[in-house]
Amino acid sequence: MYYKSLFFSIMTAALCTGENRAALVKGEALFYDISVFGIKVGRQETVILDSSEIKGRRAWHIHSRTYSLGIISHIYILDDVFETWLDMENYRPLLAKRRIQEGSWRDEVRLEFDWENMEYMIFDKRNLHGKKARLRENAVELLSVIYAIRSVEFSKTAEFNFSFVNQNPGENYDIAFLASPGRNFSFVYQRPGGADKKKMSTVLCVQKNRNEKLGLEIYCAPELYNIPLRVEIALFKIGGWGTINVKGTLDKYLRP
Repeated sequence: MYYKSLFFSIMTAALCTGENRAALVKGEALFYDISVFGIKVGRQETVILDSSEIKGRRAWHIHSRTYSLGIISHIYILDDVFETWLDMENYRPLLAKRRIQEGSWRDEVRLEFDWENMEYMIFDKRNLHGKKARLRENAVELLSVIYAIRSVEFSKTAEFNFSFVNQNPGENYDIAFLASPGRNFSFVYQRPGGADKKKMSTVLCVQKNRNEKLGLEIYCAPELYNIPLRVEIALFKIGGWGTINVKGTLDKYLRP
């Protein structure tokens, strides 16, 4: 269950407005390496599969998988699959599904969003018949949040926030960030004509009150749709063992 905070952090690190809406295309994919103490322990892969219809609305179908690698997978099995359908007009989540496998924990979660009435329904092993919760205007869930950050205009703002929709209604919370110049990062940028090694400057988004929740630092690339190139979690929880620093670094960005 603690790996969901890692997933959320990388995802936090796209509701698009203006020209950024053109950023979403079928086949766009992000590949992140997950490391602890400088050792690669996992992988996260997110791709836009196609468009479909949800409740009469055209929506992007986005699929993501986070999993452990090597010896870590023998110690602690992680294999989470997340799917979200985003409204193609306003990029709000319409439906979200999660299949969770973390150690001995197994669960399947379904979130159904009703923006007209500003509420959502939660279905999981504790709420087999569904449980209703309220929505906020800036609400995002685990997977849609990677696209929400693309709406931020860093040239005009130094502070922004999102309301994170958790599957437990009582645990929904806001996370605010402060933005400042960041460092450069390298990654593989793959396009139809081939793949190139790119190095880009970033904006560093630091979570306010870093001693609470996750303790996030997100390095976004303004020249590439604000895509997160690096995410650092200072307060990543390991059940009963305390907290450690975990990093997710973009290895490859695929643009059809």
